[in-house]
Amino acid sequence: MRKGQALVEFAVVATLLFTLLFGIIDWGLYFYRLSLFNFITTNSARQASTLYWSNDSKYTNLQQLKDLVTNNSKKIIGLDPSGYLKTAYSASQGQILVAIENYPYKSIAGFYSRVPKTISTMAIISVIQH
Repeated sequence: MRKGQALVEFAVVATLLFTLLFGIIDWGLYFYRLSLFNFITTNSARQASTLYWSNDSKYTNLQQLKDLVTNNSKKIIGLDPSGYLKTAYSASQGQILVAIENYPYKSIAGFYSRVPKTISTMAIISVIQH
């Protein structure tokens, strides 16, 4: 064996190994955060669907819905999505929409560019009329 051959081989293999390892960790963290946001939007919409919805209290209920999503998010994952939060109520269809759009995701390994830079999720739930 030549002098330094093992070091060169290790450098080549370690570069590939660490690139793969950081890629797996990055994708795992992205999907973990995405699943948390999915849970928050779905759970918040489900909780809000049990509130009384009427045309005269629509604004109050939408504000309550935004507060509910923000509080659930802060409590569960410690993040505040209020700047990226969209809520809507369709009286004709009796549905609530909760969406978190383009929440920025910061990759831990900046060189791995395939991981999406934003997280978006949406939940549509039918309203229960009392």
